[in-house]
Amino acid sequence: MELKITLERLYDINRNEKKSADLQQLDQNYLSDVQLYMQQKMKELQERKGSDNMFAMSGMDKMERELRSVQRTIREIYERREKKIIDMALNRSRTQSDIIDTSGMLSDETRFYESILGNLDLYRNEILRPIFTSESTFDRVEVTPTIEEELDGPNESFTVSDPELGVNVRFLASIPQFIWRDLKEYGPFEEGQEAKLSMSIAEALVKKGRAELIN
Repeated sequence: MELKITLERLYDINRNEKKSADLQQLDQNYLSDVQLYMQQKMKELQERKGSDNMFAMSGMDKMERELRSVQRTIREIYERREKKIIDMALNRSRTQSDIIDTSGMLSDETRFYESILGNLDLYRNEILRPIFTSESTFDRVEVTPTIEEELDGPNESFTVSDPELGVNVRFLASIPQFIWRDLKEYGPFEEGQEAKLSMSIAEALVKKGRAELIN
């Protein structure tokens, strides 16, 4: 079977995809042709590796480099087209326009496009429409804050003593449950409550005015 794909042809396709914002028209058998091309190249490489002919062996490095170049070019073509298809689906979902041109897509790419578009439309409908129409109320989600968010602040740091050394503190304000750097949960604590905590947690609480050290 005569191969319709060559390395030069792949370079041309990749170059055209890079130059244009639109999908270039490819033969609908492009993917199967590329697969056959890769299979042929792999077969040739394996035959050279299994050959005792010195001339055949001498060209093996060149063939391996060419195969890597082929794989890289095929991946770049796919990813350039992938981005264009995602952008088209996003544009269609946002504008609901019927003038999005999908004629340049391969059949597999059309299924990919429709799948993305379906999910974009689904979540846009589930999230935006209720907000604008008051058709439903979103459930409130209770989020457990991390100690960095609740106590440290965005840029504040402090000197950490031995984290295993426990100290007694009295809370000057209520503290919701939080997660410390050891990934353990602490709290919640009420104002006036006393507890024994690691030195590092106690230092953070004291610096924020949330607790005081006690003997």
